[in-house]
This record gives sequence, structure tokens and C-alpha cells, in this order.
Amino acid sequence: MNLNKKILISSLLSVFMFVAIFLSVVSCDTNNNGKTEEDNEANKEAKINKSQKEAKLLVLASENYINLINYSNYIKSKNYISKKTKSLLKSFEFNTTERLTNLKELSKHELVLLPNYTNTTFTDTTEVEINQNIYLTKLNIMISNQINLMNKLSEESNKISISILASEAEDFLRQNKKNIENIIDKS
Repeated sequence: MNLNKKILISSLLSVFMFVAIFLSVVSCDTNNNGKTEEDNEANKEAKINKSQKEAKLLVLASENYINLINYSNYIKSKNYISKKTKSLLKSFEFNTTERLTNLKELSKHELVLLPNYTNTTFTDTTEVEINQNIYLTKLNIMISNQINLMNKLSEESNKISISILASEAEDFLRQNKKNIENIIDKS
């Protein structure tokens, strides 16, 4: 009888251990550190929405860079633009193209498809020669829009590489905005 008691006790102990292990595994699978399946879905959806917003900002930044480059070329093509202004625009265009290239490289790593460099046609409303300040003022407004967009991109992104690129672009654009304002003020 003593032997039967030992067998019964060991059987009960085994069943108890099996139930305890089973319950601990099941509770870990469903609990997931206190998060429900709905919380996990909400987190996934929030990450997707944030990534989509970031991708849209990258596309807008790319389109704005393309427009800045094209408008800069358009201004340079005018006969009555001073050599100093053309020189500034040439430097601005070169550096903006470089920043666009960096943005495209970064977007490849982020798996975001950006528009290609295309020419945009700008037309004057009149055939009369216009003071270069009118063109530079419009360019300044375009630069301000790009600064605001880069600021928003820097604030919205949790990715260090995007934040650094946006911050450097803001500094570059602010400096060129000041340079253009100096030319406008001296004219």
C-alpha cells in the first residue's frame, strides 16, 4: 500500500506540474506584457500612419527641391539678372541638387519612392523685363516653404538620419535665404 501511495502522490504531483506549466505558457501568450491584441494592432497602425506621413513629407521635400532647382535655372536664364545673382544662384542650384541627391539616397534606405528630376516651365505674365527682385522674392518664398517643410520633417521623424538631413537642410536654406534677402535689400 505504501508503494501505491507513492505512485499516487507522484502522479498527482506530475499532473499538478503539467497544469502549472501549461497555465504559465498560456498566460504569457495572451498577456504579452499587459498589452492586448487590440493594443498591439493600434500600435502597428500608428507606426504605419507615422511612416506614411514621413514618406509624404519626403516626397514633398523632393518635389520642392526640384522646383527650387528649376526656378533657379529659370531666373539665371534671364538677361537682366546681375552676375552676382547668377553666381549665387549657380551655387544654390549646385548645393540644392546635392541635397536632393542625399534625400533620394536616404529615401532608398527608407523604402520611399521619390519623383525624378524633371523640368518645370515657368512663364512670365508679361514680356517686359522685370526687376530681378521679383524673381528673388518668389524664390525666397519657395525657400521659406522648404524650410517649414524640413522643420516639420525633423519634428515628425523619429529616425536620426532623417532628422539630421532635415536640420542640415534647414541651416543651408536659411543661409541662402539671408543671401537672397541681402541681394534684394541692396538693389
